[in-house]
Amino acid sequence: MHSNRSVYSTAVATRQSHQRAQARRALCSLWLATGTAFVALQRLDEAGSAVAEALAAWPESPEALTMRGQLAAAEGQHVMALNEFHAAVALEANNIRAAVALACVEHELGRRDVALGLLKNITRAHGWCDPEAWYWLGRLEHELALECDSDARTQMLRRALKYSSYALELESSQPVRPFSILRP
Repeated sequence: MHSNRSVYSTAVATRQSHQRAQARRALCSLWLATGTAFVALQRLDEAGSAVAEALAAWPESPEALTMRGQLAAAEGQHVMALNEFHAAVALEANNIRAAVALACVEHELGRRDVALGLLKNITRAHGWCDPEAWYWLGRLEHELALECDSDARTQMLRRALKYSSYALELESSQPVRPFSILRP
C-alpha cells in the first residue's frame, strides 16, 4: 500500500535547532576550557570529569575526544588513548592535535614506523605549519638514525636537524591568535 506521506515532509533544520546545536558546542567548549585549567593544575580527576561533561554536551566533539585521549595517555592507558585519538581523527580528519597525539602514542607503544608515517603525512599535508608535529618528526628521525649504519645515519641526522630547526622556527613565529579564527 502507498503511504500518504510525502518525501518533502522530512524534518528541516530550524533556527532553533541550529541555536541549540551552537549552545551545545559552546557548553562543550566551556567544559574543555575548564578541563584544560584542571590539567594545568595537575588535577587530572577533575579534568576527566570536565571532559565527560563536555562530551555529554557534544558527544561528537573531536576536541573533547582528543583531550580524553590525552588524559588516558597521561595515565598510561595507551589502548584507550589510541581509540580516542582514532575517533577524533575519524570525526575531523584535519585535527592536527589528535593526529600528532596518535603518533606519539604509537611511538610509546614501540610502533615507530607507524608514528613516523603518521608524522610525515601530517607535516606534508594540513599540519605543515604545526611545530609540535615537526618536533616529533625530528625526534623520531633522530632516534631511528642512532640505530642505523653510518651512511644512513648521516642523512637521517641531517633530516632530524632540519625538522627540529623548522619546529623551532615555527614556534618562534606563531601569532598570538591563530590565523584559523579569521573567516571571510
